[in-house]
Amino acid sequence: LDPSPDTQDVAGGRMTLGALRRNLKLIAGDVAIINDCFLAARTVRHRLEGVGTITKELATQIGLVGMAARASGIARDLRASGDGIYGERPIETCTEPSGDCWARARLRIREVDRSLAWISEVTSAHPRWSRVRGALGPLAPRHIAIATIEGWRGEVVHALETDAEGALVHYKVQDPSFRSWLGVALAVR
Repeated sequence: LDPSPDTQDVAGGRMTLGALRRNLKLIAGDVAIINDCFLAARTVRHRLEGVGTITKELATQIGLVGMAARASGIARDLRASGDGIYGERPIETCTEPSGDCWARARLRIREVDRSLAWISEVTSAHPRWSRVRGALGPLAPRHIAIATIEGWRGEVVHALETDAEGALVHYKVQDPSFRSWLGVALAVR
């Protein structure tokens, strides 16, 4: 373990803030090289442009979420709600208008770049961090609770139900893929 004062728990392990920043810089440099090669390759663009298009109207109609929706011009991102750290440090919602595979590729590139910049900004503004969540406490009886969070493919929905004593009787997670499969089927057509 690094005894330096900037050592923090990161994802269950220990890492210095300096090491985290160095790794972010390395990743950003490598990603930039890959993205430049990818975007400059005419064969890549030829294979992706105009392929698998989902229009904004269709994406809205079938309820696409996440990157698939944003690549069709829909600015839907739960991080934009301003909850938690996103209220203090908003992350820009990126969209692309064309709805094709090329838009999805460009959008992913922009989102990775924005995410790396956002993480760097947050770690600079908050050089020390700690867990802020306390114990949950007892669950309310006879309740249904629903929570959503933006995952890398879109909205992840969590639902739980309690009985008369507040014991958990049902818990369900809906992956964003569930809401996007119809879009995949329509894009393939």
